[in-house]
Order: sequence, then C-alpha cells, then structure tokens
Amino acid sequence: MSHGSMTIPKDGIQAVPQQLASHLNDKTIRYNTNVASVTSTGVLLDNGETIDADLVVVAVPQHVANVWLDSPQEIVRKQTATFVFEAEQSPLDKPRLLLNREYEQHEKNILHVHVPTLLHPSDKHLIVATVVGDIASNHQKKAVQKAIHEELEQWFGQDTSSWKLVGTTHVDYALPSDSVTAKGRERLGLIHDGVYYIGDHTIHPSVHGTLRSVERLLDRLEIPLPLQSS
Repeated sequence: MSHGSMTIPKDGIQAVPQQLASHLNDKTIRYNTNVASVTSTGVLLDNGETIDADLVVVAVPQHVANVWLDSPQEIVRKQTATFVFEAEQSPLDKPRLLLNREYEQHEKNILHVHVPTLLHPSDKHLIVATVVGDIASNHQKKAVQKAIHEELEQWFGQDTSSWKLVGTTHVDYALPSDSVTAKGRERLGLIHDGVYYIGDHTIHPSVHGTLRSVERLLDRLEIPLPLQSS
C-alpha cells in the first residue's frame, strides 16, 4: 500500500461480484439460504434439501468455513465500522489515506481516515473515518457518531462542524484470525475432505489474498486464468 499504486474498480468493490454474476451460465443464485453441511458431492440446506454437485467450493468468511473444517481454530471476532461524512470542500488537495499514530491513546478511536473519496456522482466530497473493535458495533448510536465527529475536528479543524454524517457501515468478522502478514503465515490447505476452500483466510487477509486463493483453485483444476485482451 505504501510503495505501490492502490486501485479500485470505478463502481467500487461491489463491481467484482456483479461482474462474476453477469458471466454465470446458470443464473440461479439463492439468497437467504442457510447451509447445514457440505461434502465433496453436494450441499445440505437447513430445510433438508440436498443440492448435488460435481465440485463444491466454499467461499465464505473464516468463522463460517471453520464450522465445516476438521480442526477448527478459535476465531477472534474482528469488527470494523466506517463513518462517512459529506463536505463542501475537501480538507486536503489530494486523495490520501491518513493513519492515526495516536490510535488508542487518550481515547483516540479513529484508526485511519480516507479523504476524499471519488466514487460518487456529487460535487461534494466524502471523508471516511474507520474504527475497529467493540466501538464498531455501536456505530449507529448518536453518542458514538458525535464522538467520531468531534475527533475529526482534532484532525482537520473547525471546518468539520459543517460536515454532515451521511451513513455508517459495520462489518463483523472483517479480518480472519491469525497473523495479518503474509510472510511466515501458515496457509490453509486447499482441499479438506474433498471440498475446496478459498478466501483471504486461506492465504492472507487482503483482497489480494482472496484473489490469490482463487488462482490457486484454478491452478489445481487446470483452468486457465482469464485475462482481458489488450
């Protein structure tokens, strides 16, 4: 992140699953469907229905996948929440990701701030503050929102008083347990009882780790990685 060029799809990260769905030959996608168990030949739903399959790939968060693994490790619940503010003027001339070196000191709750974001059809600017831990679960409480707004004033001055909170987002189990670094991290095996497991928890916790886990699956199945022609 510090030495490379950070990129994101024009329409946000949601463009990735939307693109995947648009290329499916079978348009059947089941929503709000709970899975009881998985095997190498099918999926058993909570309602007793069985879906037969030639191949089963589990692409779910770590705390969900662990239910079906032989030796589930203890999962640490890692929460995060973002507070999105709208401003007439950006506090900075260029897009920046600002890290808080005083995080968790003197009641500092904000881990980092992204300013400004450009993925919105508006002349106004968005400033995104991120918090982690237990405070994230209270993101909808007015007192917490006020505290984050006041903390941003310490970052950018009194101009923040005119900023409007336009929304919050909470992500439960935002990162898998274990080390947050790729170096020296034990990777989860691709296949367990004939079922394929992919996701960032199998490689390292990042979008890159997720994509790399898919590449590992494609390599195993001898499926060429699709590349866009130049």
